[in-house]
Amino acid sequence: MKNNLAYLGFLGLFGFLGFFSFLGENVNQAFPLLGFLFFFYYAKVTPDEFFWLHVKNAATRAFFTWMTLGVVVYCGALLIDNVAYLRLLTMLPMVTALLVFIISLEIAEQREKKVLQYEYED
Repeated sequence: MKNNLAYLGFLGLFGFLGFFSFLGENVNQAFPLLGFLFFFYYAKVTPDEFFWLHVKNAATRAFFTWMTLGVVVYCGALLIDNVAYLRLLTMLPMVTALLVFIISLEIAEQREKKVLQYEYED
């Protein structure tokens, strides 16, 4: 059974568009998509029930982080006139939610490995 989470890694390929600044001034906003390249790591992971539970928990944390920061950014966008700061603010919730998802999924996987290692040693 293959791990469908690894397909998110293909979104990271769009992040390489940020290097081609001659395509337009807004293309450099594609750099945060490079974070999705991390998901190619999960092509080797065999998914089981615990793995999908960890993905669900990490996705829930990331979703609520995105929504909370999205409201803050929306309120902050009403107060800021500088376009450069607005671009930074719009990328902030996505990057933060992606980091929350990756970090919580990794922490959960490391905890599961540690529990399995202790059970194997006994």
